[in-house]
Amino acid sequence: CDNGRYNPLASLFFQSTRDTVTALWKRDDPYTVDYEPLIVMLVTYIPLTLMFSGTFLPVGFVLPGFVIGGLIGRIYGTILVDVFGNESGSFEWICPGLFAMLGSGSFLSGSSGLGLGLVAIMSD
Repeated sequence: CDNGRYNPLASLFFQSTRDTVTALWKRDDPYTVDYEPLIVMLVTYIPLTLMFSGTFLPVGFVLPGFVIGGLIGRIYGTILVDVFGNESGSFEWICPGLFAMLGSGSFLSGSSGLGLGLVAIMSD
């Protein structure tokens, strides 16, 4: 890329999993990451997680669950921003970072059987 520019897909893929979750949960700008990088990462991250979770590599399950749920929630939140907007008024509560946070907790709670309260404590 040129100076001053970055690739959002590379910035999600080639950093630590914790930094990826933090980037997905950012609440400052709804258009920090567009649809294409989120969908490409989701389509490639799910098979990689499933493939490596059955090996002897220590990949874990908590942080990949946070990433997959965060990707799904961020995509959903971005769709809501595009449909309803987040201008001041009745729809200013729509924030893709908040939906990414909810998606992370929901996915991890649903896929691992943990209670949602325990997931909220873990994500803190």
